Amino acid sequence: MGLKKRVIVIQFKALLLLVFVVISSFVLANEDVKNLVQGATVTKGSTVRATAASVGTDTAAGGNVTNMNLTASAITSKWQGYYGNASMGSLRLGTGSSTNLYSWSGSLKNNIVGVFATTGSDFNFGYATQGTAQSYDLALGFIDNGVYWSDADTVLNTMTNNNKNNVFGNIMGNFFSVANLTSYAFENNVWSNISSKFSVGVFVDRSDSNLAQTDFAVGVNVSNGPYRSFDNQTNVNYELMVPLNASSASVGQTYYFYLAVK
Repeated sequence: MGLKKRVIVIQFKALLLLVFVVISSFVLANEDVKNLVQGATVTKGSTVRATAASVGTDTAAGGNVTNMNLTASAITSKWQGYYGNASMGSLRLGTGSSTNLYSWSGSLKNNIVGVFATTGSDFNFGYATQGTAQSYDLALGFIDNGVYWSDADTVLNTMTNNNKNNVFGNIMGNFFSVANLTSYAFENNVWSNISSKFSVGVFVDRSDSNLAQTDFAVGVNVSNGPYRSFDNQTNVNYELMVPLNASSASVGQTYYFYLAVK
């Protein structure tokens, strides 16, 4: 009987060790994903904005009845756009600029694979998963008392559930809310307009215990071209658009920027 007890104890200890190893591996896997996303240093350039159209006029005269059709061009109050270049300044094995076991040199552009902009400074990328346009609209205040805004520029009407596979699709699946942004590619010695090189997707932090998600990230793939921005003027490797809360559209909203590296 004593021998059997010892065997049982040994087996129980082995089972505990196995459980510990499995749990540790799961935690490390999540941390690995999180550590692949690094806070980005922001260098802000110029900002452009469309100008208002001139006001149309007509001379009214008593007794006249005139057929008049009116049109207007407007800029959205729900979105902010970004474009530019995402790059890696250094890649090293160590703790600082002068305390490294090894440092890599040369072109590091292929090590940057995506750009994230988050609504919260504590977004947990180890638990990031694909979000939905509806949940983002709800958090942004574009759904009032269960009634959905019919505006053309809500998240739902801007991003559709496509199977467009951007860089994050390799981790989180490739069926999510996506908007394909306009850019230019150099093909056959001509800069040609394209609209699918930079695909913006919506993500949420699933570690949030609140079922009504409030911590969102908007992510886009980085693609090294040569590509030009929407205005065919600036060489870029990313374009991004982020929505603004209905209550902060005029006063501004803070976004936190991260780079996904490999």
